Amino acid sequence: MALTAQDVLEFAKGTRFDNDYTATHAKRFAATMAAVELRLPKGTRILDVGWPTVFTDLLIREGYGVQQAGWDIRNQWPHESGSLDCVFLMEVIEHLKDPDGSTFDEFLHAGLNSALAEVKRCLKEGGMLLITTPNIASYGSISRLLRGQNPMLFKPHVREYAPGEVEWWVHQAGLKVVEVSTQPCYEGVDSAMIGMLNSVGASKHLRDDTTFLWATK
Repeated sequence: MALTAQDVLEFAKGTRFDNDYTATHAKRFAATMAAVELRLPKGTRILDVGWPTVFTDLLIREGYGVQQAGWDIRNQWPHESGSLDCVFLMEVIEHLKDPDGSTFDEFLHAGLNSALAEVKRCLKEGGMLLITTPNIASYGSISRLLRGQNPMLFKPHVREYAPGEVEWWVHQAGLKVVEVSTQPCYEGVDSAMIGMLNSVGASKHLRDDTTFLWATK
């Protein structure tokens, strides 16, 4: 039976992850676990980049080997080339700034580009990358923009990306994109926005709030 958001909350109860962050992200954790179990056999060794969350413990419970990153991923990673089975960048790329010391007065995505280059270098042939990140082209983002608000799901993020942008950057890094999808992990679908998109002939494809991208080396 597929994991549900309530299952995630029950698993976290009484642990260090029994907090507001887990409550906010429980639906995404459940959706991500479902995606992982479809693509990765138990025992796969995963580098889970980002702060520890209840999802790390869920992966271990389900039989996956997990390591976490404790360094600035915009720099060279402490792994030999071709040594990693799988890398998870879950809710990470929207936080990546350009490295300090940039002489340009603009955001050049140098941090993202460096991190993805290291993913490519460190993955084994056939190794997998999973990215989850807020979708700036979602129904909710469009609605906020039309109301004159910041369109990002979480305003302090450095940059939120449309699914096509994430796909482009991963492709630029030399990885093969296997699947791109979106799921509603935080916001419901606004029927008024669907009607508006229909009225202007805009695509309703990939409009949910969270992008899921799988790629391989």
